Amino acid sequence: MKKQTLAVSIIAASLLFFVSCEWFSSHHKTENNFVGKWYVDSMYPTGQDTNIFRFYFFAMSKKDKDSGLVQFNLNNTFRQFNSTDSMIRSYHFTKDSLFMQSDSSYNAFKFYFVNDSVLKLTEKDSTVMILKKQ
Repeated sequence: MKKQTLAVSIIAASLLFFVSCEWFSSHHKTENNFVGKWYVDSMYPTGQDTNIFRFYFFAMSKKDKDSGLVQFNLNNTFRQFNSTDSMIRSYHFTKDSLFMQSDSSYNAFKFYFVNDSVLKLTEKDSTVMILKKQ
C-alpha cells in the first residue's frame, strides 16, 4: 500500500510540476497591448522642454483630425499621422519601456497602461504624454 501511495504521489507531483511551469510552451511573449490607433489626449512637461513635446503640440494644434494620431501594428511597426510625416517606423518594448524609432535612433519611454484605452508615456526628461485608444 505504501508503494502505491508513494508512486501515485510522485506521479501527481510530477504532473503538477510539468503542467504548471512554462516548460512546454515554445516561447513566452508579453502581450502587445499597444496595437491599435491612439491619439494624443494631453501632454505636460515635468522637466525640460523637448523637441518631441513641440512636435506633438504643433500636431495637436492643427485642424486636421488625424494630427496627433499614432497607429501601432502587430508586426512592431507604427505610423504617426500628421501633414509632414507619415513614415512607417519600428518599435519594440520590454516589461516597462517602449522604444520608438526616430530617424536613425530610438526614443525611449516608460509606459503605464492606466486601463485598456489609456496609455501614459514618460520620456527620459519626464515629459508625459497621455494617449487614448480610438
